[in-house]
Amino acid sequence: MDLDPPDPSHAATPTIPPSAPPTLSAMTQPAHVPSSTSHQIIPTTSATPCRNLNPQNNAPASQAIITPPPQMDPSLMQALEALQVSTRDTPAGTSREQEEALETDFNMLIKIKENQGSPRPLTIHQVSRDLRQTWGERYAAVSAIAANSGLFLATFHNGPDMMHIVRRQPWTVQRQNILLELHTPNRDLNSYTFQYLYANVRVYGLAFEFRTPQIINAILHRIGLPSDLDEQLELHIQRDECYAQVRAKLRVHLPAVDRMTVQVTPTMEHTVYFHYERISRICTFCGYYFHNNTDCPPRIARIMNGENVMDPLGRWMTRLSYMPWNDIYRQVRVIIPRLI
Repeated sequence: MDLDPPDPSHAATPTIPPSAPPTLSAMTQPAHVPSSTSHQIIPTTSATPCRNLNPQNNAPASQAIITPPPQMDPSLMQALEALQVSTRDTPAGTSREQEEALETDFNMLIKIKENQGSPRPLTIHQVSRDLRQTWGERYAAVSAIAANSGLFLATFHNGPDMMHIVRRQPWTVQRQNILLELHTPNRDLNSYTFQYLYANVRVYGLAFEFRTPQIINAILHRIGLPSDLDEQLELHIQRDECYAQVRAKLRVHLPAVDRMTVQVTPTMEHTVYFHYERISRICTFCGYYFHNNTDCPPRIARIMNGENVMDPLGRWMTRLSYMPWNDIYRQVRVIIPRLI
């Protein structure tokens, strides 16, 4: 918008040529500059139409506004910004990291089972983002080996970081548990079976005096196998009056177990209930991992045939709120329930 014509009394005031920017000493002088200086003085008047929109026009009439130095060439600024972006760390999952992943010695294969409710394969961006949030800086990169089959390769900085991830299973990507196997160079990808998933399992309803090594071992062989990566710590087994926490090696090609009967004495039996920590999906109809009952093909087929379908397994396997607390409190003789 056009400014008011300058005051004739300042018509003879010399101005600095555009090619000569003000010096540092001139830029640090107070805003009130005498009329004899070499800077152009732009008077402000109340008649300026955009006075309330331009902050410079809101300055008092006695305050002089110094002409700012010339701006940097926009094309040069864009070139500098591009240089800064190129020097930053490349996010996980990019082609540069995929190339690095093939050159390191600490690699692990990731298998993401297909979700029956959402059969679309996951993208490398989704996998990389979720792993970066959960694994942090412990892993270096992830690359797609066969994305349509849910197979990816994770690369780690060193061996301890990789084993830290292996020992602290289970992990999830897009709310689906993932399976891990150590990668061996030149090994046929079809030879990897992805049969096991390590997880903590809570055994509810077993009183303290019955949590013997023999009974705990029998329970572990019923739900899977004892973990060969961890010890069964007494602290975890006796940590709570309602449940014992055990570390299991789950066989994902077999159905999960929701409960079992344990012979605690020659004349007494207890029913114990299992809750699988950090396992996101177990079907309460067929018992298999990686899908819910609403996405179970055999269950859906029976419903479509007009059958009255009842799920035989308990939802407490993945949701504690469905645990049969009355039976548990009676068996462990707890009078006042604890906050779980």
